[in-house]
Amino acid sequence: MLFARRTMNINWFNWTVNQSHDPDEKYFKWTFYRRQITAFIQKCLADLEQTDRVKVFGAGSVNDLDLKFLCSRFNEVVLSDIDTRSILAGIRCQRLPADLASRIRIEQQDYTGAGQTGLFSGFEKRIRQKLTPDSLIEYLTQQLMATPPGFGSQSRAFDLVISCPVYTQLIYTQIEVILRKLQKKSGYSESDLNKILWAASNAMKPMLDRYNRLLLSALKPGGHILVLADLMAVQASDPDLKNAKASLHAAGRFEELIRIKKDACGLDMAWSGLELLEQKIKIIRTTHAIWPFDEKREFIVKGVFGHK
Repeated sequence: MLFARRTMNINWFNWTVNQSHDPDEKYFKWTFYRRQITAFIQKCLADLEQTDRVKVFGAGSVNDLDLKFLCSRFNEVVLSDIDTRSILAGIRCQRLPADLASRIRIEQQDYTGAGQTGLFSGFEKRIRQKLTPDSLIEYLTQQLMATPPGFGSQSRAFDLVISCPVYTQLIYTQIEVILRKLQKKSGYSESDLNKILWAASNAMKPMLDRYNRLLLSALKPGGHILVLADLMAVQASDPDLKNAKASLHAAGRFEELIRIKKDACGLDMAWSGLELLEQKIKIIRTTHAIWPFDEKREFIVKGVFGHK
């Protein structure tokens, strides 16, 4: 994946990630994963009193979801993301009949507030000024822990809110990319980078919590939430991954494999985001799926469904 742009913003970063592989190729490669997610959603719909409106957060190229399925069961399907170009491409890829496509509404939304506060431009400016690691840490900590004015206001409410796996993509990855892009020019050592990234990771919990509150604020009274989280990145050739695939229908065995691999492969943002969410909702059911992200990596995804 190439990040060659001189300056970075979250819209451009997410578009680059979403377009890192041919969208049509991803759509077809993720077919089995999408079927697993669709089967889980279908079970969850039995618990909904109404199926009028659904909102998807982190829709991206919409490869995680079967739009025909969603549009046939909801009168309105809102697909939201900072990167709306990828949403449009994903809709075209799924080739919906006109009557179902007419139920879709696209909404551009920044779930972090980074665009409003200028986090990335401010961070990049300070790196180019070669400020000390401690000064960068102070800036990041203040930015990540502060809630921008008016952030998170929702104009409408939904029967179901779905979050695609975005905990790991909210801010932290972009911070790391900026640091590594400018490391040599700015003279930071690997030790400096690790120190800054460790501090940024520790400061992420307030942002993850804000994202969860944003999801919950979009619910109607009695509405339900379904969150997908990419708990682990595993090499596609890993023998433990093959065991996990073989035990997808044996929940206890699958949980044990996750526990064993967590320290080596766990993605902290996803674990933290789910833990914070589970403190706020009553969980009805969970699931696991294998997400074949690309040729080298596959992700173990956990789905959590519940209500406030």
